[in-house]
Amino acid sequence: MRRIPPKFKRLQLLKGSFWVLALIACVVVISMSRRASLETRTPHMEPAPSLLKEVPRLIQATKAAGAVFSTHQLFDASTSRAADDASLRKAVNDGTVLDLNRENIQRILATDMPFLILPLPDGRGGNLELELVKVNIFAPGFTVNVASTGAVVEGHLGAHYRGIVKGDTNSLAAISVFDNEVMGFYSTRDEGNTVLGRLRGENPTDRHILYNDRDLKGTLEFTCATDDLEQAKLPTSVLPKPVEDSPDAVCVRMYVEADYNIFTDRGSIANVRNFLTGVFNQSATLYANDTIPVALSQLIIWDVPSPYGGAGSTQMLNGFIATRTAFRGDTAHLVSFRNDGGLAYVNVLCNQFTPRYGYSGLDPDFLNVPTYSWSVEVFTHEAGHNLGSPHTHACAWNGNNTAIDGCSAVEGMCPTPANPVSGGTIMSYCHLQAGVGINFTHGFGPQPKALILQRFNAAACLTDCANPLTPLKRAFDFDGDGFADLSVFRPNDGVWHLLRSGAGYTGIAFGLGTDAIAPADYDGDNRTDLGVFRNGTWYLQRSSTGFKGVAFGAAGDLPMPGDFDGDGLADISVFRPSTGTWYRLDSGTGQFAATAFGLNGDIPVMGDFDGDGRADISVFRPSNGTWYLLRSTLGFTGVQFGASGDKPVTGDYDGDGRTDIAVYRPSNGTWYLLRSTQGFTGVQFGVSTDTPVPADYDNDGRTDVAVYRSAAGTWYLLRSTAGFTGIQFGTATDRAVPAAYIP
Repeated sequence: MRRIPPKFKRLQLLKGSFWVLALIACVVVISMSRRASLETRTPHMEPAPSLLKEVPRLIQATKAAGAVFSTHQLFDASTSRAADDASLRKAVNDGTVLDLNRENIQRILATDMPFLILPLPDGRGGNLELELVKVNIFAPGFTVNVASTGAVVEGHLGAHYRGIVKGDTNSLAAISVFDNEVMGFYSTRDEGNTVLGRLRGENPTDRHILYNDRDLKGTLEFTCATDDLEQAKLPTSVLPKPVEDSPDAVCVRMYVEADYNIFTDRGSIANVRNFLTGVFNQSATLYANDTIPVALSQLIIWDVPSPYGGAGSTQMLNGFIATRTAFRGDTAHLVSFRNDGGLAYVNVLCNQFTPRYGYSGLDPDFLNVPTYSWSVEVFTHEAGHNLGSPHTHACAWNGNNTAIDGCSAVEGMCPTPANPVSGGTIMSYCHLQAGVGINFTHGFGPQPKALILQRFNAAACLTDCANPLTPLKRAFDFDGDGFADLSVFRPNDGVWHLLRSGAGYTGIAFGLGTDAIAPADYDGDNRTDLGVFRNGTWYLQRSSTGFKGVAFGAAGDLPMPGDFDGDGLADISVFRPSTGTWYRLDSGTGQFAATAFGLNGDIPVMGDFDGDGRADISVFRPSNGTWYLLRSTLGFTGVQFGASGDKPVTGDYDGDGRTDIAVYRPSNGTWYLLRSTQGFTGVQFGVSTDTPVPADYDNDGRTDVAVYRSAAGTWYLLRSTAGFTGIQFGTATDRAVPAAYIP
């Protein structure tokens, strides 16, 4: 029979060789000047859904998944104008001074708050709200180390968010929350970039400032030099064309090293860590908005004088390359407060002929006012060279070796084009042009984005952001031998009948016919335990630690146990269909957590979709055939796969340690599998009245396609290694245990 694939469309959110050996050098000078900020402001126009950039799509899809954003005031209601402060008037034309609400800050840091609304003054006497989703910006195994001893620095890494200004799907925002600072930006097409951060200097009350970077009185000027101006021309093949979004889990792992002057300026290791992880979150948000995933792999902080020095950025980078001959990441980046610009090799991903290094000279502040948007621009710009893009004023674009914009003298022999009318992009020098500037909502722009993505997708050496993969526990393995066991629950007498592959048959009376069965490994001994959920109470018969009863949940809740905290024990958890809310009780900490994610009518699904050893909150929406996954490491994504009437049958069908999206279609008895490593396949196996019972029945690390035919009490297994078998075990009224969480 011809296989009919399900409707399949990736709503991926969040997730050639151009041999340029030239170094791009950018020298930054801050000077005192008064900058005019008179611009015509027009209302933003809402883009068509297909034209949305990735972070606005993330917010829209998260809302569609039923996520509830909770409002938290991180600043007290009282504000003052920067213009009323004599010292601040020297730095900015305008801005708002805010007082930090420490109590709410601690609440954000102490709880898992995935969806946040942050109210802020809009600078015109009113207020706006940022809609934010919590993200993980760190690669697996991330550490902060001091350079003097190599010791790992422990401590809270902050809470990092990205999102938009509520109601403006052209906008972009990135916010990081630490003990004594909230730092970040929001950007709109009409207003440009607005910076939020703690004021420097004597500031015992942690006052913050919110200002538009056009109002900064210090201008940021580039002079640019290139070691080899005879750059290679970009072939037509790298011009914008349809390119696939970057792979879901693969990312660029960035190693970052902080020079000693950052430590002396910030005063402590913790302050340096907060500053640079906050800057990285903002940079990673710019990359994510153009579907380019990056993660911070390691941060080394020089707490003693570093070996880097010299007259300029070239000497800094050369010293960095000579000293740091090995590092944990795909690229290595040195940052300093020398204020001497930036320097980076071009197109270094998986390129054995080009050093994988870059350097950024950042600014600590301007007269105690944080200049985060500028630091973010410099770092993102130089990293953009590493990932493959030259400047937008290089004579290398448009298919005819011309420049994209004329914000600086062209690099090469081509005419100077006009300046962009709505702000420049990351790889431009449009900050040099009065009234133009760099607008973060534009990101890299179409051509640099397409070029970076092509080089990213061609970089075969990149690895998963979610690795190292944790092997999934064998589900429905009651004797711990690695094989899923045939098992049924008989409602008429409350007996579990287990045909254990290693220990043989046993029958255990545990539960009532009206109970919802909830088998899982609650004591971490690698054996599935008996469990039932009855009107808000859990009854567990654990194989090692014995009986336990826990009151958790309410009548009508659906039991969905899983290891959400990664301690090896299944946590008690329920999904409440009436409100679309997940409630869980973490076994490791005993803490309660509630997450609104889903709508009434959604089917809760369980699995570890990013392979980090923690269960992910997820739902399948039959009405539109869409899976909404809130992955613990990789964050939110939506994938359209399936149709109304399909049954979600998650499992690790390719044995890569990640749960795969899969559906069983009773109408044609076909399994449709979207395997995370091996891609799509369809298998016709079963009839419309069969119950799907996927599990690993042959202990090869891969979930097997299988059905239970209740009319005959027969199991049909299509094992991935051992092949087909049929076994009669059960009666017509039995409930197949491996189908406990399948509707």
